[in-house]
Amino acid sequence: MEIKELTENSLLNTKNKFIDSYLEIWNNKSNLLYLSYTGLKFSKSQVENWILNLKINSNIKYFYVENNSDIVGILVISEDTILGFEIMGIGIRESHKRKGIWTCLLRKGIDVAKDKNYKSIDITVFTDNKSMLCLLLNNDFIVLDMEHGKRYDGTSIIKLKKLV
Repeated sequence: MEIKELTENSLLNTKNKFIDSYLEIWNNKSNLLYLSYTGLKFSKSQVENWILNLKINSNIKYFYVENNSDIVGILVISEDTILGFEIMGIGIRESHKRKGIWTCLLRKGIDVAKDKNYKSIDITVFTDNKSMLCLLLNNDFIVLDMEHGKRYDGTSIIKLKKLV
């Protein structure tokens, strides 16, 4: 499975396709629950600002998987020499779940952290996202902390770390 990085030099057409896919994936009812603290949908102007200003937001990186020219999975990471390496989100189109895309994107995040010589990877997951928690635990992430009542409905978050 080929995973591509969206960069400031990506074609505008590719960036626009990515923006539309991001909105569709992140705002999907089953994904939004696990990707938003507020439950509010992400707006097109908000995502355009992030994607069209990649040079300014250079610590945030976006990766994606295509299937028949459709973007079916997205990985968002943050790299910061002071704050560290964090996986901010992984989103998969509903029609492509349970096909190994989550695992491939997670491994891509791990590989990027290793390539950049980070010593660890952080990720935060809602406690009801059992599939993601199982994936992370099966990939040697360890639980660091739990914060109660972080999502709009009172659901807690779990902070995990993986040494690389």
